[in-house]
Amino acid sequence: MNLNKFKKELEILNKEKVLLNKKYNLLSFLRSISFLVVLAGITIIIINQDQNGFIVSGIALLIFIFLVIKHTKLVRTRDLLFCRIELFEEYILRINGNWKTFANNGVEYLNENTTVANDLDLFGNASLYQYLCNTNTPWGNNELANMLLNNDPNKETILENQSALQEIVKKNKFSFNFLAHSKLFSKSNKKIDKKNTHLLLNLAENTNASFSSLIYSLSILLPLISLIAVIVASFQLISPVIPFSLIIFQWIFAIVNFPKVGEILRPLSLFKTELEAYESLFHILENEGFDSECMQNLQQILLINGGASNAVKKLNKIIDYTTFRNNAISYGIFSGLFMWDFNCIRAFDKWKISYGSNLRKWFEAVGKTEALLSLATIHYVKDEYCFPTISELSNPYFKATDIKHPLIPDSVSISNSLELKSKTCIITGSNMSGKTTFLRTIGVNLILFNAGGLVCAKNFDSSCMAIFTSMRIQDDVSQGISTFYAELIRIKTMVEYSKLNKPMLVLIDEIFRGTNSADRISGARATITKLTKPWIIGIVSTHDFELCNLEKEDSRNTINYHFDEYYENDQIKFDFKIKNGKSTSTNAQFLMKLAGVI
Repeated sequence: MNLNKFKKELEILNKEKVLLNKKYNLLSFLRSISFLVVLAGITIIIINQDQNGFIVSGIALLIFIFLVIKHTKLVRTRDLLFCRIELFEEYILRINGNWKTFANNGVEYLNENTTVANDLDLFGNASLYQYLCNTNTPWGNNELANMLLNNDPNKETILENQSALQEIVKKNKFSFNFLAHSKLFSKSNKKIDKKNTHLLLNLAENTNASFSSLIYSLSILLPLISLIAVIVASFQLISPVIPFSLIIFQWIFAIVNFPKVGEILRPLSLFKTELEAYESLFHILENEGFDSECMQNLQQILLINGGASNAVKKLNKIIDYTTFRNNAISYGIFSGLFMWDFNCIRAFDKWKISYGSNLRKWFEAVGKTEALLSLATIHYVKDEYCFPTISELSNPYFKATDIKHPLIPDSVSISNSLELKSKTCIITGSNMSGKTTFLRTIGVNLILFNAGGLVCAKNFDSSCMAIFTSMRIQDDVSQGISTFYAELIRIKTMVEYSKLNKPMLVLIDEIFRGTNSADRISGARATITKLTKPWIIGIVSTHDFELCNLEKEDSRNTINYHFDEYYENDQIKFDFKIKNGKSTSTNAQFLMKLAGVI
């Protein structure tokens, strides 16, 4: 779906928005009028003692209730429409390159151990996660992050996710409907409270009874006895003291157990709106026809034990019953007459025995679907992309045709092509010629490949490889670690992993830049020797042309590529295209002169 189609969809939705707002305003006005009529009817009754006031206020009250119900439904319809509009607006922002303000950037997944994530801009502002993310639940956020952080790629998982994506991108109606309903989470609460989610799951997965069977028996018998006593007392067959005493006893019992009851019912009421959104998502997933094994498996998880949507609907009804606790008058009446809290908890205990163990799996199924739909973002916003193929060669292999960096807008992005097989590629070139961007382009597309997603290339064929990077190196003053030593630690990690003889991709930008030229060259030669193995593909950028001589040495399987520049009207220009062989030019002095340094 391209930019023009999104704009047409937005035009249609914005027209619906205008009509819906008019309907919303009309219902609000009529609801206010009907409520005033109710008050007027009550005034007539009080002042004039006119029986017609009962009729007026009664009819007006029925109309008011009807309008409240209609208004509530319309609010949800309007919220969903706003979510659809926001969804398409975000796709347009991605196409136009204005997506870096999106709130969900995954910065919480960055830490000192995620070196690849830091080097390839996987999380944080202007990151791959921020660009792709269409997740609105904690489960979706975590699943998408785990997909991008997966550094132990598995062929079966990649193919499974690819198969799901190939089906999803053909189902625009399903995809956009699911994502719009997912956005309802952000409409109900700006961010789902993870603490409440865990409280709910802890309660649901604990199948032990909240209260003893004796208390549950009393919660049925006492209200029944109290009701009979009230009826009998109304006929003056027994003293009113008896039903009154029973009601007082139930009140005292409710007050004594109020804290414990609150520990159980409060998380339920806090999660009410989210559960309604989950119910909609469950329903959408349960009723869609899928062919891919991955999506069928997710659907089967939701269909366990009568269906997730049906189970959550029952839970929402139980939560509705607990809302009587929010009003002192209704709480007093229902606690005194029906031991309401205990009956609500008894209903919840029955619910969790039937469904509690499945709730976490249902949430995770929604999260996996959100993550897959996030990986599908490339399909909707990029002009050129493909489903990559997995190489069947025994040794690591990588071939990309017209590969681009997904975070660079198509209008300014330059494509390149590269083919490597168990080699170390040494890339030279002048400053700003495109070496670092090229390394990141390879790395970030391989991240998408390992996740089972689409890649930004005309064709893409690769082995499943773990990714190691040494690009954005920083010193650590608090630990006494220099830039050079920090890079050595990265290189050591690569060397240690290489001993496992498992396929790996190594990306090193400006190798050993933090030391003198003599040590840098000798250290780089030694490193490249250690990392040039049959199971490794390495791409190393450098300003040291001496390293290009490694290509001539038979003992090392290396190959040279370069980026260069050209000059036009005393201006330096770049085509950002990779070329065979080593670089023969530099531009440092020109740039220093341009900056006025020399």
